[in-house]
Amino acid sequence: MSEQLWATPEQVLAIALQAITHEFQALLDESLAAQREPPPIDTHVAANLVLSMLTTVYRWHEPGGPVTPEQLTEQIALLLKGLLP
Repeated sequence: MSEQLWATPEQVLAIALQAITHEFQALLDESLAAQREPPPIDTHVAANLVLSMLTTVYRWHEPGGPVTPEQLTEQIALLLKGLLP
């Protein structure tokens, strides 16, 4: 019997990332519920899209490049404006 009694580092990471996504989805649910006329957004999809977007900025953003950190911040805020009042 070779039953595994502990989680691998990869499993721990997957569980942590899933928890973060669920917490962010709950935040989006709460935010949309507080809006008078919330947009018809699937918060599961939105949470995954936003977190994926934010965790991969390093792949394309070049510090000192044509998009300053301030411009990047403004663009992210504009994209999120409909989700978080």
